[in-house]
Amino acid sequence: MKYQGTIRTIKDEVIQVIIVTNGDKSKETELTFASESPISICQTSDGIFAPIKSRSCTIKIVSKDVYFDIYSSVSHGTSIVVNNLTTCKCIFFGFVTPCTYNQPYLYRNEIEIEGVDAISTLQDFKYTYSLGSERNTPIASIIQHLIQVAGYNGKVYIPYLGNKKASNNLPT
Repeated sequence: MKYQGTIRTIKDEVIQVIIVTNGDKSKETELTFASESPISICQTSDGIFAPIKSRSCTIKIVSKDVYFDIYSSVSHGTSIVVNNLTTCKCIFFGFVTPCTYNQPYLYRNEIEIEGVDAISTLQDFKYTYSLGSERNTPIASIIQHLIQVAGYNGKVYIPYLGNKKASNNLPT
């Protein structure tokens, strides 16, 4: 199931949220966002010397239906993409935090969906990688492979490694 919605910010930017459960985009449902801080993206780390600066995303939606399929028990069960359509940039790409559904029953629910960025989910996978018999693997190949394992198959700009920056390549 594909859940999709757009909002306009105070700066007049159009923000699009796409939530896909189990990779299935056959059916679409329009999302209605909560009125107070519907999308918040925070950077989390263990300090300034942490090797990876990961991010989390909280999306608040309002619905009279209960979207049980959004919640997943596995790291890559439900993906979240937040795009800025005005600047054609992907703001956040990640997955819903594995958890159980625990919302109280009300006629009109405000559902809060927590997500972590794709790079944070790599801790849930056993990593083995080899380019055949080569002993020295270029760092760009390892980074590209890890990003694909994390679930993103688009173009990636890696600074200082000579890649061309991809433009207008938003995940859907």
